[in-house]
Amino acid sequence: YACVMDGDNVICDDFCRDVSILEKYIKEAGKAVYFVGDGKTLCYNTYSGYDNVTPNSIEMPCIAQGACLLAKAEYDAGRAQTHFELSPSYLRLSQAERELKEKTEAQQ
Repeated sequence: YACVMDGDNVICDDFCRDVSILEKYIKEAGKAVYFVGDGKTLCYNTYSGYDNVTPNSIEMPCIAQGACLLAKAEYDAGRAQTHFELSPSYLRLSQAERELKEKTEAQQ
């Protein structure tokens, strides 16, 4: 599953496709790309040949918590001066976000 986001901007809505759909985004990202969550290993193994794909040791299955721990690790290592330098692009919206979106759309 994937939903590519840049800040609040949805680049690609939630969908189910092969991980190869991310290649164009990763090529054009222009900044470091980190993977967290349950698809981390698959994505990293697929795209580790790109210079901007960066390995990390965060083994959190929860995407949001994994993103927070990764941001803290980058800050602690001195690779980020503030949290504003890090912006997550979620491959998949959280269950709560998907349910809220569904509920909101049903009310319209």
